[in-house]
Amino acid sequence: VFVFVFVCFCFCFFLSLIGLGVLLTLNMYSILVGIPAILVVVSYSSAMKRISNWPKAYLGLCMNYDIIIGWTAVTNSLNCYVVGPLLAGRICWTLIYDTIYAFQLLI
Repeated sequence: VFVFVFVCFCFCFFLSLIGLGVLLTLNMYSILVGIPAILVVVSYSSAMKRISNWPKAYLGLCMNYDIIIGWTAVTNSLNCYVVGPLLAGRICWTLIYDTIYAFQLLI
């Protein structure tokens, strides 16, 4: 069991290095905006169900934080009037499809 857990941690570390490599190819503003994404993703866990009544909304934030990084990479600015509705729409989309997926498991 220990070997399997160690391999999983190594794989996660390897994927994190790939993500860091991609992030470092972007402009400085995108890098600064992308650093909090690490905290958002790491803080999401199965314990979120105990902390919040909306763990799927937090999942939506984790999965869709890339819209903020993508916008800043292209425009080198953060326009909340554009990014806010896009992020909110994608979080709602995540809530919908994850709820449908959960109900499919019941059938």
